[in-house]
Amino acid sequence: MKEALTKGRCLDLGGILKDLVSDGVLEKSDAVEIAAARRSREQALLHPLEIIAAKQCLHRSHKTPLNLDYLSGWLAKKAGIPLAHIDPLKIKCLQSPRLCHLPMPSATAFSALRSVARRW
Repeated sequence: MKEALTKGRCLDLGGILKDLVSDGVLEKSDAVEIAAARRSREQALLHPLEIIAAKQCLHRSHKTPLNLDYLSGWLAKKAGIPLAHIDPLKIKCLQSPRLCHLPMPSATAFSALRSVARRW
């Protein structure tokens, strides 16, 4: 996956599922089920980690839920970057001039931050 990030390719559901199985996090049968599931238009727009977390699968070895927090931490570790939790209601405009044009706090600001995270 590090290679995919350095080459600028997008993260896709199939690649993430393959890495989760190879890292021993997800059962192969769960990965196949997630990959084969039909998705609505709204579900198709979700980030691959959101799709996996929505299935509420358990970790292969220690049987804890694979929620979005766990999956985000796994991906950050896999990519070799630190994980940062961003609270859109606590962003200060003077420190983030690119977001100053957005009315804070608002649904618009949250949507903008979410779309930036999705494109990453």
